[in-house]
Amino acid sequence: MLLGALACHAAPSLADTLLAYDEVWWQAQYTKLYDKPECQEFIPAIEKMREFDRFSGQWGAPFTWALGLYWENGECADPNQEEALVIFTDLAGRGEIFPAIYLAQLYHIEYGADVPLTKAWMERAKNVMPLIIRENWRDVFHKPLAESFQRAGTPLSPQLEEIFTWGEEMLNGDADRLYEYGMTLLEYGQNPEDNVLACRWLYAAERKGHVQARFHLARIHILGDGVVQAPREARPWLYFSVNKDKNIDALIFLSTLLEKGGVFKRDLSDAYTALLRAKQMGAGVTSEIVQLRNKLSDRDIEHAEWLANQETAAITFSVSDTFTHPRTSRIAPQICKFSP
Repeated sequence: MLLGALACHAAPSLADTLLAYDEVWWQAQYTKLYDKPECQEFIPAIEKMREFDRFSGQWGAPFTWALGLYWENGECADPNQEEALVIFTDLAGRGEIFPAIYLAQLYHIEYGADVPLTKAWMERAKNVMPLIIRENWRDVFHKPLAESFQRAGTPLSPQLEEIFTWGEEMLNGDADRLYEYGMTLLEYGQNPEDNVLACRWLYAAERKGHVQARFHLARIHILGDGVVQAPREARPWLYFSVNKDKNIDALIFLSTLLEKGGVFKRDLSDAYTALLRAKQMGAGVTSEIVQLRNKLSDRDIEHAEWLANQETAAITFSVSDTFTHPRTSRIAPQICKFSP
């Protein structure tokens, strides 16, 4: 049975502050363990998880700790469901997979399907589907999840089961629907994790060859639009958008970046070429072309005009030195990562 903490606990807002999960936080958590050998043995295991989290950019250790707090029976620590719910909510706001699913299930058990809090978390659970629906996901994700709640006497809610079915249909379906869902989340989302999860929907659409999803995936990673800025990872998407898709939005965006410099190495000639190609495709960029032309030498103008008319010639660009080397604290690509 759930404790009374759920009944009086409102989901905390992440608008003000995020939990740190730093050394100070963890040492405070460890003091909650009883001073018994079998309880202290949890610390090395958590430390190994923390080490993996530091390299992978995930938050598996605090989620595992919160699970322990929530289901603790008093053998190694005092039960603290309210604190566990705070951690779950914080992690859900970072775009982690399990917390939103758990919160949707727990609020359904306590309050029922029709209350606003349950409905809100069911909607947030829908948004994590691109992180769940993979090959054999029913065996590696759904079955263990369902069995864990079944052992606790609380089978998965019908709403969650419907969400899983919906997610499976969506992720195995049309790329346009994935793109539209991602863009709606990106433009109108209200939750802290919405940009990260919108990125995941766009990534799923891009994997199916969606041209606009590819451009927007590049754009948000280059600008750091609600996700960790990752121009090295974004460059291939933008290169493909510019040279293979011949995407007008991508050409104009690249021109702006090359003229400004910073993310990519400054190159006014190639910026001019990108605008010329965009104009050839019908973009209204005449004034931008005139302004940029005034910054170029006659030789640069001649080269840019020649390149713009070579249909098979690619516009190349390089990431600036600031972003040349990957972060040494991560082994995973910085794709669709939460950035507070």
